[in-house]
Amino acid sequence: IRKSFNFSCPMLDMGFINSLTCFIDALLNNNTKENMEALRTMSPEDQKMSFDALFCFAMMWTIGGSIADDKTVNYRKSFNAFMKGISKAVKFPDQGECYD
Repeated sequence: IRKSFNFSCPMLDMGFINSLTCFIDALLNNNTKENMEALRTMSPEDQKMSFDALFCFAMMWTIGGSIADDKTVNYRKSFNAFMKGISKAVKFPDQGECYD
């Protein structure tokens, strides 16, 4: 990822991992009791899809949020294509960017 995109602020690899895991932790721990109970009672395949969606959402905003918006190279467009190809379980919109 670091070789493919330019970032607006320097960040160490462990900084990305820390931000990603904190984001996922916040999504899981700051949820309603009803949503957490629904997640527990899902089939293993549905749970996998839900966790995949949470991971993609967290990755999209922790890494994608720090990508530079350069006038000569559109790194956000490249990251959009990367995110759309990374997970087959999460459906991103065909038009627009993954952030939409």
